[in-house]
Parts: sequence; C-alpha cells; structure tokens
Amino acid sequence: ANALVGSLLTTPELAAGIPLTVADRTVGTLLAVSAMAGTPSPAADFIAAANRSTWFATTLTGALALLLGLVLFRQIVAPVRDLTSAARRIAGGDLDQRVSVTRHDEVGQLAVSFNQMADNIQQSHQHLENQVNERTAALAHERDLVHNYLNIAEVMLVALDQAGRITMINRKGAEILGAPVE
Repeated sequence: ANALVGSLLTTPELAAGIPLTVADRTVGTLLAVSAMAGTPSPAADFIAAANRSTWFATTLTGALALLLGLVLFRQIVAPVRDLTSAARRIAGGDLDQRVSVTRHDEVGQLAVSFNQMADNIQQSHQHLENQVNERTAALAHERDLVHNYLNIAEVMLVALDQAGRITMINRKGAEILGAPVE
C-alpha cells in the first residue's frame, strides 16, 4: 500500500471514485478497493475467501440436507410400501399376511393396527368357513334323512323344480321308471 503513496491516478480511476467536498470545494476522492484494478488488497482477499467459504458451506449443507432427506424418505416410505403390499395380498385372499413392527412411532403403530386388523379378518373368515361347513353338513344330513324316508315308501315319489326337471326321486320311482337305483 505504501508503494502507491504519491502516485497519480488516471482519469478513469478517479471517475470511478466518489468526490469528497467540503464547503463546496473538492478536497479528495474516495475510491473503493476494487476500483484500482490489479492492486492486491487484504480486504479483497478476505472477501474472496469469505465467498469461497460461503459457497463451500452452502454446497456441503445442501448435500447433507439432500442425504438426510433421502434417509428420512426411505425410513418413512419403505414401511408404508410394505403395508401397501401386505394389504394388496390380503385383498387377494392371502389372509396370512402380516408386517414386521420395527418402529415405535406412528408408522409402527400403523403396522401394529394393520396386524390386528389382519388377525381379526382371518379369524372372522375362519369362523364363517366353519359355520358354512357346519350348515352344509346339517343340510346333507337332513337330505339323507329325507331320502331314507322317501325310500321307505312303496309308492313312486318325485320332486320337480319349476321347469319340470326331476330334482329328487325315491327308489320305488327309479324302479318304476327303469332308472338305476342308487
């Protein structure tokens, strides 16, 4: 900086500055550091270093935020995808589907509720199947009783549907019609 003391500035360099006036008289010119091209300045070096540090910190922060967002996205989306897949399999009839509960937050509570719901659906389905099987067995038993009573009769007994098709015939009827007797 001492090397510049006493040197004359060019007209364009002076024009880049701000005139200092006192009592309507110009007493000097205020020049910004960057106005003097090619002149090294500690302030300019500091600003350049601050800009580089700001750029580096911004880039690093952005990368870390992106990485954190990706990790959080996977932690939230993966369990929801598992739930969706299990729900689709249950809807398709695979009532043994359950999801693993690995978390204790809202997503973990959702997994617990899903598994309870799947248990309830499976139990209800099994109960209905048992009722259908019991009712089918009872109807078959009643049908066999009716057949036995009909076969005791020594007259032809025939049951027809609305279209006139034979739905049931006793032994005597089959003998009379020449059909094989079961």
